[in-house]
Amino acid sequence: MRVRAGILVTLVALSLAIWQIRTTSQAPSFDLLIRNGRVVDGTGNPWFVSDVGIKGDTIAAVDAGLDTAGAHVIDATGLVVAPGFIDVHSHAEARGDYQDAIGNPATENNIRQGVTTIFASPDGGGSVHVAEYLSKVTAARPAVNVGTFIGHGSVRSEVIGQADRAATGDEMQRMRSLVRTGMDEGAFGLSTGLFYARSRACSVCTSARKRSFRSRMRSGRCRPSPPAAWACRTAASCRPG
Repeated sequence: MRVRAGILVTLVALSLAIWQIRTTSQAPSFDLLIRNGRVVDGTGNPWFVSDVGIKGDTIAAVDAGLDTAGAHVIDATGLVVAPGFIDVHSHAEARGDYQDAIGNPATENNIRQGVTTIFASPDGGGSVHVAEYLSKVTAARPAVNVGTFIGHGSVRSEVIGQADRAATGDEMQRMRSLVRTGMDEGAFGLSTGLFYARSRACSVCTSARKRSFRSRMRSGRCRPSPPAAWACRTAASCRPG
C-alpha cells in the first residue's frame, strides 16, 4: 500500500509539472504584435523595417520575425511605427466647453494623430492650483499621458490682478512662492505668453526649480525685443547644471 501511495503521489506531481510546462510554453509571447512597420525610434537614426511586440502596456521587443503565436497582429507594412508624439501646447487645462483632458478623457483628437502625451497651461495660463488640477486628471483617467506647466500670467493675476506694471518686492516673493508650490505639486515647468498684456511686464520668478520653460512669443516679428531677451535668459537659467 505504501509503495502504491508513493507511486500515486509521484504520478500526480509529474502530471502537475507537465501541465505547468505546457501552460507556460503555450502562453503567448506578446499580447499585440505590429508586423513589418517602418520603425522610427526617435533616436535620429534612419527608419528600419521591424516587428514590435507589446506585452501588457510595455514594448517587450523590437526585432524582425517575432513570434506571432497567441498575439493580436497588426500588419503595418508600408506604414510608420513611432513613439507617441508629445503636444506641449494642447490647452488640456479644464475649460468651459469640456474639450479638455478632464471633460473629454477619450481625447480621440490626440490619439488619432499619434499624440500620446499632452501638456496643459501653455501661454502663461491655466490654474495655479496644480495639485487640484492633476487630481482631477487622475480621476478622469484620460487615454493619454497628461502633464502641466504653471503659467506666468496666472501667477501674476493671482497676486497683482490685471494691472500693467512691475511687481513690488513683496509681490515678487509671493509669485515665487506660488511657482515653487506649483513645481512641488507636479508642474513640469513655467510657461509664458509674452504676447499677452498681463505677461509683458515679465516680472516673475526664475528661481523656483531647474525645470523646463516654454514661451509663446506670437509677435510676428523676428527682431529682438525686451520680452524675447528675457525669455532667452529665463530659458538659459532653467538648464540643468
